[in-house]
Amino acid sequence: MTQGLVAINSWTFLAQMLNLLIQIVLIRKFLLKPIKEVIAKRKAISDEELAVARKSRAEAEAMKAEYESSIANAKAEANEIIQTAQKAADTRGEEIVAAAEKHAASIKAKAETDIEQMSSRTRSAALPWIWPARSLSVKSAKRTIRL
Repeated sequence: MTQGLVAINSWTFLAQMLNLLIQIVLIRKFLLKPIKEVIAKRKAISDEELAVARKSRAEAEAMKAEYESSIANAKAEANEIIQTAQKAADTRGEEIVAAAEKHAASIKAKAETDIEQMSSRTRSAALPWIWPARSLSVKSAKRTIRL
């Protein structure tokens, strides 16, 4: 019996189908199952690393917030110290000015007293010289008037 180039033999077809099923079962069991396990392990490792990264990020943000809070507190404290020092300096400056004004007033009062005393001494020392000259000028004025 001669057959054509394309012929389907039922026993060969059945053997090929059985061979295909055996290959599928073997591939699933020995190839796909280990690949799925490797993929699952990698996914678990990846998920764990993501969780650690998220936790680290949350901790970093908390540390950043704490840092910013401490910086703000430090700035507020520095401003408070500066204001306190400024008030103390202003108060001290006012005290120094008041003391200087008081000292200047005492120096002025002493100078006025000294001037008054010196003026009195000068008058009393010059008085004997002034009276005779005065009397002479009065006498000469009287003579002029009489003339």
